[in-house]
Amino acid sequence: MEAPAQAAGAYRAYDTSGDGRADFFTFTSPAGRVDRIGYDYGGDEKPDAIVNIDALSLDRSRHLVIILDGFSHHVVKAFYDAGGLRMFHSPSRVVSPYPSLTDLCMEDILGYMPCTAFQARHYDRRTGKIAGGAWDYLHGGNQPYNRILHYRANLIMDPVSYVLPREVFNMELGDAKETFDRRETQEVLVYFVSSAGVGTKDSVEGQMWCLQGVERMVSQVLAETRGLT
Repeated sequence: MEAPAQAAGAYRAYDTSGDGRADFFTFTSPAGRVDRIGYDYGGDEKPDAIVNIDALSLDRSRHLVIILDGFSHHVVKAFYDAGGLRMFHSPSRVVSPYPSLTDLCMEDILGYMPCTAFQARHYDRRTGKIAGGAWDYLHGGNQPYNRILHYRANLIMDPVSYVLPREVFNMELGDAKETFDRRETQEVLVYFVSSAGVGTKDSVEGQMWCLQGVERMVSQVLAETRGLT
């Protein structure tokens, strides 16, 4: 809501109650990162309470970790430079494992037990034969890290996510938010498999659409937890 945001000197203003009036505001630091959030309790579209989220203790906060499949640094950086996801610091580059396949990258960032092979279908040097295949892929045989994710869509959705990627992504957004709301753990790890399908089908435009969805969810979480996420 542009007018209420400008009137309040905020970066953005949101109507979280659906009454047509802004009641949640985000404010940025000189560097352009959202470091304060505000709440209107009186209905005049002006913040009555301001929370400095940088001053909140990490020990008191919950941590929502969102893993998107198939996104390059330059796409996320372009979205950030255009004003998106400003509740985070600027994205940074990372050095991926080689080959840069999803299973190996997930194993690397989560620090969990190693995958059996590069891919579900692989050469087993112990037997000297090709092992694995479609069934191993569909039941996650090469994805031990699934055990420590708090949310990951049913594996049957993996192929569906390449046929109906946006529909599956919207489902994952809703399910991931519900998972976060239900769990009482301090850290919640969620993985969106459909983001790879969106990028494959719709390229950068589709990836930007995904990031917009993530930004909406993160903004909602930020508002509902008063910054304690």
